[in-house]
Amino acid sequence: MASSRFSVHPVTSADVPDLVQIFADAFDDDPIVSGIQRDVELGAKIKGDEELFALWIRNAKRDGFRWDKACEGNVSGKAVAFCKWTIPHTLTAQQEEEISAEKISMRAMPTLPGTNLELRHAFLGALSKARDRWIDPAKDYFVHILVVSPHHQRQGLGSLLLEHRLKAVDNENARTYIEASAAGLGLYLKHGWAPVDEIVLDCDALKVKSKDGKYVTGVYRQKMLIRDPKAGSSVM
Repeated sequence: MASSRFSVHPVTSADVPDLVQIFADAFDDDPIVSGIQRDVELGAKIKGDEELFALWIRNAKRDGFRWDKACEGNVSGKAVAFCKWTIPHTLTAQQEEEISAEKISMRAMPTLPGTNLELRHAFLGALSKARDRWIDPAKDYFVHILVVSPHHQRQGLGSLLLEHRLKAVDNENARTYIEASAAGLGLYLKHGWAPVDEIVLDCDALKVKSKDGKYVTGVYRQKMLIRDPKAGSSVM
């Protein structure tokens, strides 16, 4: 469990720069998440990420997003970890049109120089197919992002953010879907998730670059997991 020096609060648009920095720091060593834009100029990358996060937060109510942040102390302040959930929801016809128009607009935007387009298409495409297979948007919860600042890891913040909503999810007798890298898998298994699927990417074919600029060899695996209601003793 996280110590009492941390508390959970709703995210606001003012948190965007902190969230983007936490995300960048936490995934800096990840060959896929960071590898997609490994050769993109840093300032352009940060600007693009901040615009995306701001859009997600702005449209949170429509899109079923719920954002939580962990802060030191008992009042809302600078985030040291955050979690983005998608709760069960059904879009109206007008909302579906709005989202479709936004996607078309985003696809029309110029790609940042240095982006590994083949890797982006392969990774995001595989995630999209897995989500279509396993998530019923009207019934299931989805933990989209769970990130802890590297300076605050191994202090129970991942569990704190998960448990903040899992009890309510269990009360609704709902399932929860999540995607796990090797680093996060143990945490999710502890809280009752079980693997149901996996994506495998060929790093050689996709020309994946590591943090030090060298090409990554072999395969990258990411697991898809489902948590049935009331699974996991830590949140019973």
